[in-house]
Amino acid sequence: LGFSMLPMYRVEIVAQEVAATDPWAKSYGGNLNDWASCVRPFYAGYLGERGYVIAGSTNSFGAGGSDFWVLKLDTAGNVGPWEHTYGTTNDEWAYSIQETSPDYGYIVAGQRAVGAGIFADLDAWVLKLYPNGNIQWQKAYGGPGWDGFDSIQQTSDGGYIAAGFTESFGAGQQDFWVSKLDVDGNVMWQKTYGGPGFDAAHCIQQTSDGGYLSLIHISEPTRQAEI
Repeated sequence: LGFSMLPMYRVEIVAQEVAATDPWAKSYGGNLNDWASCVRPFYAGYLGERGYVIAGSTNSFGAGGSDFWVLKLDTAGNVGPWEHTYGTTNDEWAYSIQETSPDYGYIVAGQRAVGAGIFADLDAWVLKLYPNGNIQWQKAYGGPGWDGFDSIQQTSDGGYIAAGFTESFGAGQQDFWVSKLDVDGNVMWQKTYGGPGFDAAHCIQQTSDGGYLSLIHISEPTRQAEI
């Protein structure tokens, strides 16, 4: 009878700017697996705060399983004024975060399990946070299959554009999925793109003409990634 040890993961952030006089590297986490998926600078102008905000997932803290994990860091990498977990005893994973305007809150997107076990349904999950990290609103998106958002950005109309993958809608086994949300997270429109295989979007950004640019993965023999 043998056994294997799974590697333990902690979050490590390295800050190195061109003009930095005091670059730093710090790790964050507990005794179980914790990881970061997205880090962005923030500037809360009315508070005079600058720093970084991290979105990821934690098994060390929270309600159980894997939970959304958001940390707000100062410019030296110290956690503060807050860090929060969001989730249930099922699993949740955060993949994207952005500071929102004009309220200096945050929009976070990822995926959550609906039920327990490896065959549980997965939905895309979006949280809108107040500047102090409390939840302003939360919404789930998807159907009977596995669905998730890998990227979310605020758009010029104050709403949001989210991109990821869906097994609930579309033409293939898994399709590239884009959803346009209003300021309250309601779906204004959503579209799927892809072929008969497994396709997914990993990043999306609004362009100056009001359209959108996305990096996608396409599972065809001669094509692996497209923009």
